[in-house]
Amino acid sequence: MIACVTTGKSFSVLGLRAPREGWLGIAYAYPIAYLLIGYALVWMLGFGTLDTTALLAESEKRWSLQGTNALFVGVIAMLTVGVLAEIGRSLGEELGWRGLLSPAFVERHGLLLGGVASALVWGAWHLPLLCAFGF
Repeated sequence: MIACVTTGKSFSVLGLRAPREGWLGIAYAYPIAYLLIGYALVWMLGFGTLDTTALLAESEKRWSLQGTNALFVGVIAMLTVGVLAEIGRSLGEELGWRGLLSPAFVERHGLLLGGVASALVWGAWHLPLLCAFGF
């Protein structure tokens, strides 16, 4: 939104509107589905393991629950409160990438080159964080 103010663009270019019926559920379920598939493959192929000890310890401390009950509440809290907190942190960034940068590149260079250029800028922006902290 700051980018709109500083560039003199209307907020309407950000595409903020209520989604059509059904799309909101798909938008919420789609990332969960592909992450579950990806993690399941990683675990089944032996590239990684699921270690719930940290989540279990935090949940037991925070909600005064034990064992499976604490783990269940911890997972539900991550999928609800955690998602909402992350949306708050990343919404401004996504509005900038998807609402201003990508459309400007596509308008100027076409869909293919604009998409590639946007991906390169996104990658260059995030690469230092990915290298420093992992993902």
